[in-house]
Amino acid sequence: MNTKQYFFFALFMSLSMGFVMSFIMAYSSLGFVDNFVFFWLRTASISMCIAFPSAFLVAPIASKITDKIHAKCRVQTPLKRRVILAIIMPAMMDIIISTVSTSLNIGLKNGAVYFVKKFLISYANGMIIAVPLVFVLAPKAMATAKKIAPSKE
Repeated sequence: MNTKQYFFFALFMSLSMGFVMSFIMAYSSLGFVDNFVFFWLRTASISMCIAFPSAFLVAPIASKITDKIHAKCRVQTPLKRRVILAIIMPAMMDIIISTVSTSLNIGLKNGAVYFVKKFLISYANGMIIAVPLVFVLAPKAMATAKKIAPSKE
Protein backbone atom coordinates (compact mmCIF):
# COMPACT_ATOMS: atom_id res chain seq x y z
CA MET A 1 0.00 0.00 0.00
CA ASN A 2 1.20 3.49 -0.73
CA THR A 3 0.90 6.52 1.60
CA LYS A 4 -2.43 7.70 0.15
CA GLN A 5 -3.88 4.23 0.55
CA TYR A 6 -2.69 4.04 4.18
CA PHE A 7 -4.26 7.48 4.72
CA PHE A 8 -7.69 6.35 3.47
CA PHE A 9 -7.38 2.97 5.18
CA ALA A 10 -6.65 4.72 8.50
CA LEU A 11 -9.51 7.16 7.91
CA PHE A 12 -12.07 4.41 7.24
CA MET A 13 -10.85 2.22 10.08
CA SER A 14 -10.77 5.04 12.65
CA LEU A 15 -14.22 6.33 11.69
CA SER A 16 -15.91 2.94 11.53
CA MET A 17 -14.32 1.57 14.67
CA GLY A 18 -14.25 4.86 16.56
CA PHE A 19 -17.93 4.95 17.39
CA VAL A 20 -18.17 1.28 18.32
CA MET A 21 -14.95 1.20 20.36
CA SER A 22 -15.65 4.46 22.19
CA PHE A 23 -19.10 3.14 23.15
CA ILE A 24 -17.52 -0.02 24.61
CA MET A 25 -14.81 1.99 26.38
CA ALA A 26 -17.27 4.50 27.85
CA TYR A 27 -19.56 1.70 28.99
CA SER A 28 -16.61 -0.21 30.51
CA SER A 29 -15.45 2.86 32.41
CA LEU A 30 -18.81 4.28 33.52
CA GLY A 31 -21.65 1.84 32.94
CA PHE A 32 -24.97 3.31 31.81
CA VAL A 33 -25.03 6.47 33.91
CA ASP A 34 -26.96 9.70 33.49
CA ASN A 35 -25.57 11.62 30.53
CA PHE A 36 -23.98 8.44 29.14
CA VAL A 37 -24.60 9.60 25.56
CA PHE A 38 -22.76 12.86 26.30
CA PHE A 39 -19.75 10.99 27.75
CA TRP A 40 -19.80 8.53 24.85
CA LEU A 41 -19.95 11.18 22.12
CA ARG A 42 -17.28 13.26 23.86
CA THR A 43 -15.08 10.18 24.08
CA ALA A 44 -15.85 9.26 20.45
CA SER A 45 -14.93 12.68 19.10
CA ILE A 46 -11.67 12.88 21.03
CA SER A 47 -10.83 9.21 20.43
CA MET A 48 -11.30 9.58 16.68
CA CYS A 49 -9.03 12.62 16.67
CA ILE A 50 -6.41 10.41 18.30
CA ALA A 51 -7.35 7.17 16.51
CA PHE A 52 -6.91 8.51 12.99
CA PRO A 53 -3.28 9.66 13.31
CA SER A 54 -2.55 6.59 15.44
CA ALA A 55 -4.05 4.26 12.83
CA PHE A 56 -2.14 6.08 10.11
CA LEU A 57 1.09 5.41 12.02
CA VAL A 58 0.15 1.97 13.37
CA ALA A 59 -1.22 0.43 10.14
CA PRO A 60 2.15 0.14 8.34
CA ILE A 61 3.85 -1.13 11.51
CA ALA A 62 1.07 -3.65 12.16
CA SER A 63 1.28 -4.73 8.52
CA LYS A 64 5.05 -5.31 8.77
CA ILE A 65 4.69 -7.24 12.05
CA THR A 66 1.90 -9.28 10.48
CA ASP A 67 4.05 -10.05 7.44
CA LYS A 68 6.96 -11.18 9.66
CA ILE A 69 4.73 -13.46 11.73
CA HIS A 70 2.94 -14.75 8.64
CA ALA A 71 6.26 -15.50 6.93
CA LYS A 72 7.17 -17.83 9.82
CA CYS A 73 3.97 -19.87 9.40
CA ARG A 74 4.50 -23.24 7.75
CA VAL A 75 1.41 -22.79 5.65
CA GLN A 76 0.77 -19.24 4.49
CA THR A 77 -2.77 -18.31 3.51
CA PRO A 78 -4.56 -14.98 3.12
CA LEU A 79 -6.91 -16.03 5.93
CA LYS A 80 -4.00 -16.57 8.34
CA ARG A 81 -2.60 -13.15 7.46
CA ARG A 82 -6.01 -11.60 8.01
CA VAL A 83 -6.35 -13.26 11.44
CA ILE A 84 -2.87 -12.12 12.48
CA LEU A 85 -3.59 -8.54 11.38
CA ALA A 86 -6.95 -8.67 13.18
CA ILE A 87 -5.06 -9.34 16.43
CA ILE A 88 -1.98 -7.10 15.98
CA MET A 89 -3.69 -3.89 14.84
CA PRO A 90 -6.39 -3.77 17.56
CA ALA A 91 -3.83 -4.67 20.23
CA MET A 92 -1.77 -1.63 19.26
CA MET A 93 -4.72 0.73 18.74
CA ASP A 94 -6.68 -0.38 21.79
CA ILE A 95 -3.87 0.65 24.14
CA ILE A 96 -4.12 4.21 22.85
CA ILE A 97 -7.92 4.38 22.77
CA SER A 98 -8.39 2.68 26.16
CA THR A 99 -5.95 5.08 27.79
CA VAL A 100 -7.69 8.13 26.31
CA SER A 101 -11.18 6.86 27.06
CA THR A 102 -10.40 5.84 30.64
CA SER A 103 -8.59 9.14 31.25
CA LEU A 104 -11.50 11.18 29.89
CA ASN A 105 -14.22 9.27 31.68
CA ILE A 106 -12.76 8.63 35.14
CA GLY A 107 -9.31 10.22 35.29
CA LEU A 108 -7.24 9.62 38.40
CA LYS A 109 -9.82 11.00 40.82
CA ASN A 110 -10.25 7.58 42.44
CA GLY A 111 -6.57 6.69 42.46
CA ALA A 112 -4.12 4.97 40.15
CA VAL A 113 -5.16 1.43 41.10
CA TYR A 114 -8.79 2.14 40.19
CA PHE A 115 -7.65 3.76 36.93
CA VAL A 116 -5.52 0.72 36.00
CA LYS A 117 -8.38 -1.64 36.87
CA LYS A 118 -10.81 0.30 34.66
CA PHE A 119 -8.18 0.59 31.91
CA LEU A 120 -7.63 -3.19 31.87
CA ILE A 121 -11.37 -3.87 31.79
CA SER A 122 -11.75 -1.33 29.00
CA TYR A 123 -8.79 -2.83 27.08
CA ALA A 124 -10.11 -6.39 27.39
CA ASN A 125 -13.63 -5.41 26.33
CA GLY A 126 -12.19 -3.36 23.49
CA MET A 127 -10.15 -6.30 22.21
CA ILE A 128 -13.19 -8.59 22.35
CA ILE A 129 -15.01 -6.18 20.05
CA ALA A 130 -12.06 -4.88 17.98
CA VAL A 131 -10.60 -8.19 16.79
CA PRO A 132 -13.76 -9.33 14.96
CA LEU A 133 -14.40 -5.78 13.73
CA VAL A 134 -10.92 -5.50 12.23
CA PHE A 135 -11.24 -9.00 10.78
CA VAL A 136 -14.37 -7.90 8.93
CA LEU A 137 -13.63 -4.21 8.27
CA ALA A 138 -9.91 -4.20 7.38
CA PRO A 139 -10.27 -5.96 4.00
CA LYS A 140 -13.18 -3.70 3.06
CA ALA A 141 -11.26 -0.59 4.16
CA MET A 142 -8.18 -1.72 2.19
CA ALA A 143 -10.25 -2.39 -0.93
CA THR A 144 -11.95 1.02 -0.65
CA ALA A 145 -8.62 2.77 -0.06
CA LYS A 146 -7.16 1.09 -3.15
CA LYS A 147 -10.13 2.18 -5.24
CA ILE A 148 -9.89 5.79 -4.08
CA ALA A 149 -6.11 6.03 -4.35
CA PRO A 150 -4.94 3.45 -6.90
CA SER A 151 -1.25 2.62 -7.14
CA LYS A 152 0.64 4.04 -10.09
CA GLU A 153 2.54 0.80 -10.55
